[in-house]
Amino acid sequence: MSEIYVFDAKCEDFTSFGLVGALTPASCVFEEEANGMSEVTLDHPMDALGRYKALVVNNLLTVNVPVRTTPEISDDAAGFVTNVWICKVQSASTAYRTLYKTRTGSGKIKVLPVGTQVTVVKKYAEGRWKVKSSKYGTGWVHQDALTEETSVTLENSSQGIESVEPAWTIKPQVFRIYEVRKDIASVTVSARHITYDLMFDVTTFKASENTTCKEALAGIFDNLVAMPPNFLGESTNFSAYTNLSNEYAGIDWTRINPINAMLDPETGLTALFKASLVRDNWEMYFLNDPGMNRGVTVEYGRNMTGIDYVEHTDEVATRIIPVGETKDGKPLLLNGPAYDSITGEPITYVTSPRLVVVDGVELSIESIYPYPYMMVLECENCKVGSNGLADETQARNRMREQAMSMFDSDIDLPKIEMSVDFIDLGDTEEYKQFRNLERLFLWDYVHVRHKAHGIDVLAKVVYIKWDCLLDRMERMDVGSSIKTLADSQSAPAGPAVIVGGGISASGGTMTGPLILSGSPSEALEAVTKQYVDDAIRNVGGGSGGGANYSTEEVSTGVQWIDGKTIYQKVVHMGDLPTNGTLTKALESGPISALIDVRGFGIRGTGIRPIPYVNTTAGAQCYVRIDDYATEPKVVLIAGSSGSVDDAYIILQYTKSTDAATTEVT
Repeated sequence: MSEIYVFDAKCEDFTSFGLVGALTPASCVFEEEANGMSEVTLDHPMDALGRYKALVVNNLLTVNVPVRTTPEISDDAAGFVTNVWICKVQSASTAYRTLYKTRTGSGKIKVLPVGTQVTVVKKYAEGRWKVKSSKYGTGWVHQDALTEETSVTLENSSQGIESVEPAWTIKPQVFRIYEVRKDIASVTVSARHITYDLMFDVTTFKASENTTCKEALAGIFDNLVAMPPNFLGESTNFSAYTNLSNEYAGIDWTRINPINAMLDPETGLTALFKASLVRDNWEMYFLNDPGMNRGVTVEYGRNMTGIDYVEHTDEVATRIIPVGETKDGKPLLLNGPAYDSITGEPITYVTSPRLVVVDGVELSIESIYPYPYMMVLECENCKVGSNGLADETQARNRMREQAMSMFDSDIDLPKIEMSVDFIDLGDTEEYKQFRNLERLFLWDYVHVRHKAHGIDVLAKVVYIKWDCLLDRMERMDVGSSIKTLADSQSAPAGPAVIVGGGISASGGTMTGPLILSGSPSEALEAVTKQYVDDAIRNVGGGSGGGANYSTEEVSTGVQWIDGKTIYQKVVHMGDLPTNGTLTKALESGPISALIDVRGFGIRGTGIRPIPYVNTTAGAQCYVRIDDYATEPKVVLIAGSSGSVDDAYIILQYTKSTDAATTEVT
């Protein structure tokens, strides 16, 4: 059970046990919507110690809730930080080991225990460095409290940080109580995420010319009326970052509260720039597609308890009319190259090229609907004479590209909404597929199989409900994703997806990687036929839960108690001399648990097991794992008479980069 504390409304130091120590609530539920509300509802008995009396409007709660690990954005550009350092907190003064809210401010989040591992994402010559901790979140720590262990280069994407930190973990977040309800025996409070403090301020930002997302975000914060203006959060509690570089003209957020300026579904920053918000206490990240396609596919069946399923075609488009602008600002339409067979006029729309296979027959996507679905697309940056467009031909080419990209975003597929209640899920084989959703998080992708139409609809996780006392997911909503154009960043991060019958039943050419339903050597890595053939050979009678022995890492097909996949690998250590040490890199990436380690080596005419235990200390031979949390190394050590030749070590382990799906009590 995660502990919950209550603090004074103006608290800047969250390193203590709060006003009354740990609360003893009867229930506490966290809910978050994509680009929407984020709040907790807590029910507390009127206890004899009077803890409930601290639950008043405006007081602050610290609650452990699921938080996506945020990537770091460069200060001087809209790109990601890719050079980071894995460090540990060393013995130092409490002030140095304190995780602060900002680089120079006094607000405190946590005093980090000695030995805590953190990822340093920003370094400065003096003072504090910015760090991320899987347990305590994001903040700033004095550099003298950190001992540098290794540097890591990340992939330049929203998910790059996942190579050194979990995709999401349970971390303390701050919530402000805005409503208190009492009855004869209990107090129920509702509290919003701390970022909603911004709703009580006003911004005056307005821009008529083309404005980038970063400029718009800075404009909101630099034009606050009540809080000191500083976009990077040095003199105000809040910081905001974005990796989007697309532009929008005609923004007017005059006298609007900053939350509406950012999150209004029609006129807010997230709507205008197609941004996805990820929160971590006082930091907000407005990202292009932070979620990942982790290979989860579900197929809905009728009358399934705990699952609500809705399908509709209200937003489907199979033909799109792209509209640009002439040099004079008038509408610009396509003029062919195809022509209407009846009127002879040039066709001004583009048609979905998607093919699907229904009952073994290849059909166009339009054929599964009663008639074509038309849509008008007001194209971005498609005015002749601007944005690098010299003439109408270039403008029309860009218009056509933007319209076709909408089909790449599945706008021609039926839209599906599904709510999964994990508490009520059945225990039959049919329901097991839905348990895979528990390893996903807000903004991640899931394939919902539409059997009747022969297609898989790509949907996003758009809502979560979390039990804060039991640390488990209660409910998750997914909805079909329409990925609208956001300059060159509109495609989802991670491997591309071939949907439904995109490849003809009689053959065809793939233009993107293939996603398997399970993980190969790395999550969602594209693979060749050779890899699949090798994987088939590696399934069978080995002791690793069905995985044959290999010097390449293989999945055993078995899970550890936390739901993580157990991997197996054989490391050939070679000859180990007397009083010697052999070290080999495991080459697995950070590991979180060592499930099994065993091996053997030749000793004269015999074979010795490893580890080898003998009453004579010098005859012993043993193995250990060093640097498990960064770059694991297998270390084989022999005593004065413990040498072996041609040693092999077999290891089974779980990875830090895989998300746990089962609560361990």
